[in-house]
Amino acid sequence: MKKTELHKNIKNISVSILLLAILLLLSMYFDGKRILNEGNTDIKGDFSKTYKELSPEVFNSMLRIKDTNKFFLLNVGSSPEKNIAKTDAFIPYTNIIEEKSKLPKDTATRIVVYSEDGKMSQIAAKKLILLGYTDVFELKGNPDGNKQKQLLKK
Repeated sequence: MKKTELHKNIKNISVSILLLAILLLLSMYFDGKRILNEGNTDIKGDFSKTYKELSPEVFNSMLRIKDTNKFFLLNVGSSPEKNIAKTDAFIPYTNIIEEKSKLPKDTATRIVVYSEDGKMSQIAAKKLILLGYTDVFELKGNPDGNKQKQLLKK
């Protein structure tokens, strides 16, 4: 093989790799935009290492000392009437992006999200991670469940 043919082949391979990289980046960008703008449960990606699940028992302990153990408690369900005592904000899970101003400015702030069915809080936790928050917890179960009835405001 001649030197010019070899250079031509290397150039073609380089261009192909560059185009594939650009396509991959574009698909990741648009997939991320889709996740942030949708409220569906089909969010792709492995988020198991990025947000943590919180049991009702541990949450009860955290809630008792919330004044000294600072965290942001966020209801992402469908109704503010189902707020747990000491909730800092209510933002429906579908509006996390639009109502971002209600969230802490510091993305290192610990945030605990909950909803009445549990699914909405999982979606919201994923959106918070995509927004750059690094200390996100999702309350397992739902505040209407038997173990968590005591958490609701009366």
